[in-house]
Amino acid sequence: MSNRNNNNSSKSQPLPGLQLPKTLPKRRTAPPPGKRKPIPRFGERHDKSQGKPQKKRPPQSPPALAEWEKERPPLPPLPKYSRRDSRTQSRGRPSRSMSPRAKTFFNTFLAFIIFGGLVIMMGLRFFSYNALAVFLDDLHVGYIALSNELTSEEFHNDVVNHLEATYLTDVVVTQRVTIRPARRVSTRNINRDRSNMISQLGRNMNVLVVARAIYVNNNLEVLVRSENCVQQIENILINAWQTPYTIESTFTANWRTEPITISPDDERIRTPREAIYAMDRAEVVYHRHVVQSGESLYLLARLYNTTVSDLANLNNRTTAQPLLINEVLTVRTRRPLLSVQTVDEITTYYPIEIPVEVRESPYMAMSTRNIIQQGVAGEQRVSQRITRINGAVVSTETLEAVVTREPITEIAEEGTRPAVIERR
Repeated sequence: MSNRNNNNSSKSQPLPGLQLPKTLPKRRTAPPPGKRKPIPRFGERHDKSQGKPQKKRPPQSPPALAEWEKERPPLPPLPKYSRRDSRTQSRGRPSRSMSPRAKTFFNTFLAFIIFGGLVIMMGLRFFSYNALAVFLDDLHVGYIALSNELTSEEFHNDVVNHLEATYLTDVVVTQRVTIRPARRVSTRNINRDRSNMISQLGRNMNVLVVARAIYVNNNLEVLVRSENCVQQIENILINAWQTPYTIESTFTANWRTEPITISPDDERIRTPREAIYAMDRAEVVYHRHVVQSGESLYLLARLYNTTVSDLANLNNRTTAQPLLINEVLTVRTRRPLLSVQTVDEITTYYPIEIPVEVRESPYMAMSTRNIIQQGVAGEQRVSQRITRINGAVVSTETLEAVVTREPITEIAEEGTRPAVIERR
């Protein structure tokens, strides 16, 4: 028994360092059935303030709303300002008054804006200069830097020169550029570079260019931009037909050019090479050629830009038939509308045939031949002046024919002794 009592006494004593609360918290239990909140039925609104008086809502109709305002109790007076209640007034509405700190910040910010605006206005007035206002007829275009030596006529001529350099021809300007003095112009509005203003005026002006119309047999063939383009057509054709031996070149064309005023964007304007392709027409022309020493059908076909068969058929001969010196041949060529006549001086070296000397020998059998001296061919230098039209030979003139190396005669012996027939 004593041991059991000792055990109970040990259990009832708290452990060292542990403090138990004097009263335990009550256990939460469900309220009795009579005090429970009723469960809302389907379609009913669950209102937490059931059983409490509801606040009256103001009516919607104006007469009833006026009666409701009369019965409504007056609002309590506004409390004095306090730092603790600085953001609210009565009935929970936001306060319209500002704190002293906010008022100080607002006044400082407003003063800073006003002072900054005054500084900007004074700066714009101080950094404004006198300039020249540019007008296109009566339309104001911009400002340029002031210059006492510049006049309206000079500035208008500068614009016209810029347009002529742009379109590479003469121009017709229907608008007038004038300049007038202006005062107190902001620096950001002044165009310091006069060339930029001239380019801007050139883009905005109504311009007509003076082009060149090329007529062939009184028919308008093509339009080119300027007289310089006509000169370029001549240079292109002359350079195309020149050779290293050319001493003279002449451009010939059955045309005439007249100035015409058109828009610079006209689609009929052609470049020099396009104009050449548009006028690439030719007519058939017949020539007579006198055959010289050393010439052949192949050489003549190359000279006149034709074929060997065409040259042979035109002269009623075969290609294998040799040519005779001083023989006259008919050559057919094509003369284009734009032609270039060139004169070439060509020096050619022709071989001279070997002369043969035959000596009869009675000591040699018949039909036998013995060469005593070997022959060597000679050489002749011939200088000719050849006139061509678009590469086709029109005439050939021999200027000089000099034998540079004499030929050496070939000497041979032929037997004349008849053969001996032996009889058996």
